[in-house]
Amino acid sequence: RLWSTDIESTKRLCAREVVFVFHPLMGEWGAFQAAVMHALASNPSSVSAGKIGHMLGAKKKPVNAALFALQKAGVVQRSEGVPPRWSLASTSNAENFTSSSLAVPQRFAYDGRAATPGAYGGSDDFEGVKQRVLDHLKDQVGGGTGGVSAGTICHALNLPKKSVNAALYACERAGLTRNSNDGQVVGAVTPLWTLSHPSSQSGSSGAVCGTGAVLLPSTPSPATVPDP
Repeated sequence: RLWSTDIESTKRLCAREVVFVFHPLMGEWGAFQAAVMHALASNPSSVSAGKIGHMLGAKKKPVNAALFALQKAGVVQRSEGVPPRWSLASTSNAENFTSSSLAVPQRFAYDGRAATPGAYGGSDDFEGVKQRVLDHLKDQVGGGTGGVSAGTICHALNLPKKSVNAALYACERAGLTRNSNDGQVVGAVTPLWTLSHPSSQSGSSGAVCGTGAVLLPSTPSPATVPDP
């Protein structure tokens, strides 16, 4: 029992040292690994690399690289599945990664923009993506376009396709957008997206206001955020 207690104390000490070494002494890569661990600690259950990327506003490739490096160091664990899911190697480590907010270095973030852990769940970053997508759809429909593909929106707004697709389908569930594949076999043709109520100028949540803004529904909880 004493031996077991000593091991747990050592794990907690090592976890604190990991935070210290990762962030100030190992540069951007170390800071990014610390941010990934912070994201894992902020989730009550295991999560996929894709969801961590959404939470951090980070690219999936460096997220995967960080997770495997951390697994090799013995501080995170991977559960088999499609996709694989990740968690901290010991629940006792969580308290050491939730007390501070660690920024994601710009070169690992979408479009070179810095993000903070938990932003997707909280989610100024994701709400901003949805707002930009909805504003773009409003402008296109207003110009007489019959619909816009996700790829066209990505190109116009310089956003990752996964982010645009997540925003479009989140808005569709909220009744703000619709696509041309509704009622058809998914994947049969490239869906074209429009606003559900392009002529509405005011009123209920999700309507386009006279100022051009779109009132979005309340932010979804992290548990409802889809994995890419």
